[in-house]
Amino acid sequence: MTIVNDSEVLAHEPDPWRPGRKFQIIAVVIVLVAVVGFMVDRKQREDEAAALTRCSQSIDTAIAAALVPVDAMVAYVRPTRDGASAQLSGELDAMVAGQTERASGHLTPVVAACREIEVLSYHGAEKDRRRDCLARLALAAKYFEAVSEDGSIAFQPRAFDRRPTDC
Repeated sequence: MTIVNDSEVLAHEPDPWRPGRKFQIIAVVIVLVAVVGFMVDRKQREDEAAALTRCSQSIDTAIAAALVPVDAMVAYVRPTRDGASAQLSGELDAMVAGQTERASGHLTPVVAACREIEVLSYHGAEKDRRRDCLARLALAAKYFEAVSEDGSIAFQPRAFDRRPTDC
């Protein structure tokens, strides 16, 4: 601090290292905006994660419901099919294929609901999870379509039963 004598008036010059009042106010506003932004982003991320969890559960439920008639028919015809002629096996496979008609009715609403989930572009983990959910649904739909064309596919292991991700 410097004191200047000039015509009996003492003037105090501000210390150069002390920030001014404007700077302090701007710094406080920036910190508040950053904290509020972080809290809003965290809430958005939690909402996205909750929606994706509901989507994942809906996928599990829809796939299980769609598989019930197919798996029941597979269990019903397997003992006969194992030692059957090619013609009988073909007829039994057609019985299994006929059970996939209702599968799309279980999967279609879930696909629509999961596609409606909006994830912010910078939430990478949630975007990946959403992509995995939609890929799992596409794999299940592809399986049911293949079984409807060739019932013998239902007797093979299913790729979408293995769940490497959260979805």
